[in-house]
Amino acid sequence: MGMVAGRKVCEAFSRSEVAAMTLAEYLMRLMRLSRLFGSGNAPETQPFPRLQRLVLGIGLLLFIGSGLGWVFTVDGQRRVPVEYDDALSYSNRALQFGECYFQDCPALKDLREQTTWPSADPAIQERRREGFALVLPRPFELHSALLWSVHHGFGLHWNHALTVVRAFGVVLIGAGIGWWLSALIAPGAAGGALILLSVINHPALPGAGLFQIIPSNMTLGLAMFCWGWILHSRERLGYGLLVMLAALHLSHPVGFPLAVLTWTLYALLRPWPWSARTLRVVSAGLVVIVALQLVTFFSQYPLLRASFPALAALGQESHAAALLKSLATVEKVLREWLAAVGLNKWLLAGMLPLIVLLPPPGGWVVVPVFLVLLAGLCGAGLLYVTTVHPAEVFSRFWPLLALLLTGLYVWFLLRALELGWRAMRDRTAVWRSGAGGVAWLGVAFLAAGSLLAMYRNYQTLPNLVRHTIQRHDFVFDERQPARLLERNHPCDKVLYLDHLAFLGFMGRSEALRCGLLYHPAFKDTPEAPRLETFAGRITHVVASHPVMLQRNRLDLSRNRPSWRLAGETPVERLSVRLFNSSAEPARVVLRTPGTGESSSRGVFELAGQEERWFTVALSPPWQPGEGLEFVQSGDGVMLSGLRRGEHHACVAWPWQQGITLNYLRPASGSKPKKEFQVDFTLGDRLPASLGRLRVVRDQGTTVLALPGEATGEDCQPD
Repeated sequence: MGMVAGRKVCEAFSRSEVAAMTLAEYLMRLMRLSRLFGSGNAPETQPFPRLQRLVLGIGLLLFIGSGLGWVFTVDGQRRVPVEYDDALSYSNRALQFGECYFQDCPALKDLREQTTWPSADPAIQERRREGFALVLPRPFELHSALLWSVHHGFGLHWNHALTVVRAFGVVLIGAGIGWWLSALIAPGAAGGALILLSVINHPALPGAGLFQIIPSNMTLGLAMFCWGWILHSRERLGYGLLVMLAALHLSHPVGFPLAVLTWTLYALLRPWPWSARTLRVVSAGLVVIVALQLVTFFSQYPLLRASFPALAALGQESHAAALLKSLATVEKVLREWLAAVGLNKWLLAGMLPLIVLLPPPGGWVVVPVFLVLLAGLCGAGLLYVTTVHPAEVFSRFWPLLALLLTGLYVWFLLRALELGWRAMRDRTAVWRSGAGGVAWLGVAFLAAGSLLAMYRNYQTLPNLVRHTIQRHDFVFDERQPARLLERNHPCDKVLYLDHLAFLGFMGRSEALRCGLLYHPAFKDTPEAPRLETFAGRITHVVASHPVMLQRNRLDLSRNRPSWRLAGETPVERLSVRLFNSSAEPARVVLRTPGTGESSSRGVFELAGQEERWFTVALSPPWQPGEGLEFVQSGDGVMLSGLRRGEHHACVAWPWQQGITLNYLRPASGSKPKKEFQVDFTLGDRLPASLGRLRVVRDQGTTVLALPGEATGEDCQPD
């Protein structure tokens, strides 16, 4: 019995020894994995340093190349810049920066008075405050100075100067991403993020994002460049911080919170206790931020305060309800970002704990600081809500956080790839146990998902480019502002009937030299009767064109224009201007609705890509109350003018001729189908004492009219 018990004890001891040895072996493997994942802070411990530099170079080339390709492809095929109203405001800011920075020229002096009238009605006061931000915006000093320099120094048109500045913005943003993420994580992570984002869809980075090169996201690029400078320079950076803070503050209103964040980063990343030099730099930086903000707030000439929709201006909706809308927008943005980089919420949730084991060469000291501060900036932006654009402020800063998360994801792939490579090369127990193979399999799976996402994003680009080229591609008539300073009819007060017409003229020097009356500042206010007192001084009237579609043309198939004679006199001759956008010949028939081609009132033949006027004798004459419509063979014919009698050299549409247009705007995206009616009169918005107007130019986004009786006089043909 004793021997049997002894054998059992020995067997148990042997089994426990084996178990202990097995446990020890796994502990050793875990230690080896830990050493492999967190391999120190020295730059030479980065995995695959040459490969990382190659990936960074490829990423920069792809990101900057695709961005420049987008800018020059889209701008090269449009008559006006993308996002026409925003682009007009940029050129206006630049012109005012160069020629009327202190807002003391006749146009801006009048505008300041009319948009800042006090009112006892809070609704009117709020509308004026928001309208003031639209029509008299603060300059973006750095962007405005750059745009003005390109326009004035190289003699480029504003549209072409804006293209050059947008191209510079692509390089700034790409270089900023590479410079920042290379210092914060690794060059390979920066390059991989640039590759993934080179074809990313717009919804994944909403608002300004990286999709449109505008002042706010150029400021993001500048901020990233500053952060990279701080991380690369370490202790060598001194009073250069002050230059960064001033540049961010002067670039765009979003530059103020980014300047505060940059100052905070610099202070947090300095070794503690601070040296005397660090203390001086930090103190001077705080003084710069406070001083610039005080100047912005208290400056009167120019007015520099940015005006935003008030938190209380939510109509009948509560702040909590608006916040819920913003949170829903954030959830959608996160889903679209995950899809754009080839992840989903479950993969992200499983990857995040592993990222903790994969510190970048800088260690987990700097990265958490950026994560916390950027997440806090985005979260604070959510508290500022409006009903018009949910999560508007959040969307301004989300691209920075998305870039950091994308860089960390690429870093995870690099370290997992290194695990498999080292284990296979060293033939360690880790590799024999299959861990290395699993690592490579995981990398292949995630990389395949990201490549597939890139391919899907790439497939959407042609349609996106086509849509961007065609969307709101208007025509601005440069001759209209030039007429304000004609010797035989110089300007005194120019009446602008709407915001878009005002923006079109305010980017031209001639308009700044004329006094103005801004109709939206008077409309439905106690000051509306003041317009009558100015009627004798109104020398020009400017309005947006009522047919401001694709280059002032109506597509006969999509818009289905029809006409009704509302006057009292029959029309015996009609002039029609048609454009055939296709390469094939086209045939258009003018007829009474509901009748066949046999009862046509006119037939027009067009060669491919031809545009010209046709004059047709109507027999029988077009009677009051009767309608007319166009029928075309095939597609692609557009209507670009129609007038009673002979055509006019500078006026294409039937102003005050008793002809009414009905046309259809097809459904597009979230916009439903909508019908419009245009009667081609401006009198309903004019002072009664001004009398009848004569339209002298209407070939563009704006219509220029002069007080008088006859229509279409005083015209210099093109």
